[in-house]
Amino acid sequence: MIQEAFVAGVSTRDMAKVLEQMGVERLATSQISELCTELDTKAEAFRNRRLEGRSPLA
Repeated sequence: MIQEAFVAGVSTRDMAKVLEQMGVERLATSQISELCTELDTKAEAFRNRRLEGRSPLA
């Protein structure tokens, strides 16, 4: 959920507020930021992956 919100453009501060409303009170903005950094790494790997085979769009 945190990563999806990050992709949607929700700031870490706003995400902390949303999580607090959901009962998660001990998740620091630095922890949210760390999770989003993981997403950046995964997204970068996806964008730079080698494409093999035929694409249905090609």
